Amino acid sequence: MDLPQEYATNDLYLASYLKASGLKLAAVQKDGRRSLFIFTDSPERPKLMMDYINDVPIGVASFVHALRDLKMAIHSGDGAPPERRARV
Repeated sequence: MDLPQEYATNDLYLASYLKASGLKLAAVQKDGRRSLFIFTDSPERPKLMMDYINDVPIGVASFVHALRDLKMAIHSGDGAPPERRARV
């Protein structure tokens, strides 16, 4: 079974978990007050989602950094993932 090339979610905490677990954020799309986090899909993603549902721990610092990056992406409004945004 082939995976789609992208996976999208509007769940900020799931997106943070996936990003902290190594999935690559491709873009953030805004739709009014909601944001859609689009990841480059990977064969590990279904397992990572089950890990999230089953409360498998990840590093706190990794999760916090991913959450902060996603919040920055939401509020920047340019749709670029934090890795592609110029840092000052």
